[in-house]
Amino acid sequence: MLKRNLTVTGLALLAFGCSSTSGLESKVDQLSNQVNNLSNQVSALERKVEANASALDEAKMMAKDAQMAASDANKKVDNMVSTYKK
Repeated sequence: MLKRNLTVTGLALLAFGCSSTSGLESKVDQLSNQVNNLSNQVSALERKVEANASALDEAKMMAKDAQMAASDANKKVDNMVSTYKK
């Protein structure tokens, strides 16, 4: 956000110092639009990263639960096998 403001301010100052300000103003407007579009894209990517982080945490918990269930099942099988030894 700060970079965008500095960029727009710098370009605006350059526009005021030159004789053909209409061309520079249109370029400043174009650059401002590009910066706004990039800011929107970054925000969308940040939301996706947050969603992926939440999904990753959930997947880790599910994997841990599955591992514990498998361990319990293995213990039960081991106990069943030990009682049926000949």
